[in-house]
Amino acid sequence: MTPFIQLNLTEGTPCFISILQIVLVEPRWKGGIPYTYLVLAGGESFTRNVTDSYESVMNAIQCYYKNRDYVAKSLSPKV
Repeated sequence: MTPFIQLNLTEGTPCFISILQIVLVEPRWKGGIPYTYLVLAGGESFTRNVTDSYESVMNAIQCYYKNRDYVAKSLSPKV
């Protein structure tokens, strides 16, 4: 499973972001329009505003880690 998710920036540009680099996910609104604010590893200057919902971003992150942990357990040696 790849750690990259495809999201859409608020300007309309599609982008791929590594789940491994996301350190903060926050739902926000501007002018009554919802968007999701992301902070990426590297500090507060690395931020992205995406039109994808907070729930869909969090679901992608949770699914990645659940699948990664499942694969790691299934491949670990049995004692």
